[in-house]
Amino acid sequence: MYIRDPVHKNIDFDDFQERILNTGEMQRLRYIKQMGFCNLVYPGANNTRFEHCAGVMHVARELEARVYEDSRPEVAYIGLLHDIGHGPFSHQSEPILKRYLHKSHEQMGEEIVNGSEIRDILSDAGLDVPFILGYFRDEMNCEIVGGALGADRVDYLMRDSLYTGVAYGIIDYTRIKSKMTEHKGRPAIYEQGVSGAESLLIARYFMIKNVYMHHVEIIAEGMFQTALNEAIENERLDPKVVHGLNDAQLFGRLLDIEGSGGPIHRIMGRDLFKRAFYKNAGADLKEEEVTSELGRLGLEPADYVVSLSQLRGSKMDIGVVDKDGDFVGNLSEISPLIKTLNTTLLSERKLLVACDEANVERVGAAMGRLAGENSG
Repeated sequence: MYIRDPVHKNIDFDDFQERILNTGEMQRLRYIKQMGFCNLVYPGANNTRFEHCAGVMHVARELEARVYEDSRPEVAYIGLLHDIGHGPFSHQSEPILKRYLHKSHEQMGEEIVNGSEIRDILSDAGLDVPFILGYFRDEMNCEIVGGALGADRVDYLMRDSLYTGVAYGIIDYTRIKSKMTEHKGRPAIYEQGVSGAESLLIARYFMIKNVYMHHVEIIAEGMFQTALNEAIENERLDPKVVHGLNDAQLFGRLLDIEGSGGPIHRIMGRDLFKRAFYKNAGADLKEEEVTSELGRLGLEPADYVVSLSQLRGSKMDIGVVDKDGDFVGNLSEISPLIKTLNTTLLSERKLLVACDEANVERVGAAMGRLAGENSG
């Protein structure tokens, strides 16, 4: 079978992949948004984990065939299954669920594959199941999917850029793919493809900065996490049950719990907290200092959102080889652009504090003083 995809056009599935696609565990991903609350900023950002997983499978299959002479069929299945462990609203619920379940979405993904008919389907296909499960323990066990130029990044940049309507994530996937190769068993890229690799990593930086970390998304995420944490802490919701829900199911339960006027009602009406402070913060500033200061102002945790974040260059590296296949160096060593990008990532640590409009002025002034005290 095949499905028609707006990013990759036709995506083909063999019989075993189709069986996995039709399991309840995979179908649930149709109702989990890929980009959390970004649709409050970019109304088209309603793409789901389901289509992303299909896209990653497609790209992984193409990259595996390009890089390795003896490609492994398991890699496509890793692409298909890599996000199966996400809870409702993807990364937005993960910190709260991890607090109570003590497991990441990767660990939950391994549990789901192991405890469902999916494992039987993989076995029926004659696949190396331990190799597939190894990805959930360390995504660098399969760099074709999880690496610097891996299928996961390729698909979410192309897909999220399309659905938001922004140009930040547009990459030349065809060029990047054509210049990839293998060196000592690991994916690498020819020198002629360095500019394509640079453009992908820079595109990721701009997508994180301008889309994934847009202040409206962060504020909505914080309000959502407050509501979810309170419901679980007060034993109104079981975190194990929450993990198995989709976005709409969880929102419905939270709406029933909080009554009118709570944070979930406010998110649905886009009646969000307003920015009081959103600027670079010193490396020494701790979130506990921020929340302590807000407490001195008389605010309760439900009255504000605090986000102290730093962009990171995780998995930024890939080996570069010359036209003869001899190793030249790692991308981070030979690319001035990536060196500069890494420096930028380390220097950008931003504090966002949001609250109701009535408190914005005094909170903003207090945060300005606090950030200034910690800037040196």
